[in-house]
Amino acid sequence: MSIFLICAIGVGFFSGVRETGNDMKVSADILYDEQELFDLRVLSTFGLTDGDVRSISEVNDVTEVLASKYSDLALHFDNKEYLTRVYSWNNDEMNKVIINLGRAPAADNECIISQNKLDNSFAIGDVVTMADLTDAEEFPLERKEFTIVGTFDTPMYISATQKGSTTIGDGALDSFMYVTESNFTQDIYTEIYIRSDKLKDMQSYSDEYEQLRDEISEELKQLGISRSEIRYDEVVGEALTEIEDGEKELAEAKADGEKSLPMQRQSLRTLLSR
Repeated sequence: MSIFLICAIGVGFFSGVRETGNDMKVSADILYDEQELFDLRVLSTFGLTDGDVRSISEVNDVTEVLASKYSDLALHFDNKEYLTRVYSWNNDEMNKVIINLGRAPAADNECIISQNKLDNSFAIGDVVTMADLTDAEEFPLERKEFTIVGTFDTPMYISATQKGSTTIGDGALDSFMYVTESNFTQDIYTEIYIRSDKLKDMQSYSDEYEQLRDEISEELKQLGISRSEIRYDEVVGEALTEIEDGEKELAEAKADGEKSLPMQRQSLRTLLSR
C-alpha cells in the first residue's frame, strides 16, 4: 500500500509539473496577444529608414510595422548609476506597456521607467539625469534631465532578473525607460518591429508558429540584402556630398582670396610709398 501511494504521489507530481509548462505557455501567449507583442524585429548597423519600413510592410504575411528608436545610457540618481535602455514612446501601437502607476509621457521632459527599479529606488516626480558612456560627439537626446511620471511593465522583457545586454558599462541592462520620440536627435530608426495576424492566430512556441515565423524571417533576410545595398549607397552618397560641399567652399574661398590679393598688394605698396 505504501509503495502504491508513493507511486501515485510521484505520478501526480510529474503530471502537475508537465502541465505547468503548457499552462505557462498559454498564459504567455494570451499576454503577448493582449499587448500586441512583436513577432520579429529588424536591426541594421547602418540604421533604418522610412524606405525600409515601406519595403518590410509589403512582405507576405506582415500585418503591422513599427519603426522605433532607442539608446543605451547611464541613468544617474541619488549617487547611483543604472544602465538604462531609453526607447521612443510608441503611443501604445505595438508592444503595449502596462502602466502600473502614473501615466504615459506627454511632455518632452517626462519619462516612464520600468516597475522593478521604481519600487527599489525611485518615485514619481523624481528627476533623473542621463549620461552617455560612449565616446560619441553628440548626445543622442535633446536633453539630459527627465521627470518620472509613471511606471510600467513590458511584455518584451518578462524576466525579473535578465534585462538584456548592452555595449556600455558592465554589459547588463538594469532598467528601461520611455521618452517622447522628439527627444531623439537621430533621424534614422534603430529597429523595426513586425507583427503578423497569422502568427497571432497561432499559439506562441508551437511548431506551426515557429515555422511561419521562420518563413517570414527568411523573406526578410533576402529583402535585407537589397535594402542594405541601397542604405550603403545612401550613407556613402551623403558622405561624398559633404566632401564635395567642403571642397566647393574651399575653392570659393581660395578664388575670393586670389581676387582680393592684387588689391591688398596695391594697398600695401601705397602704404610703403608714403
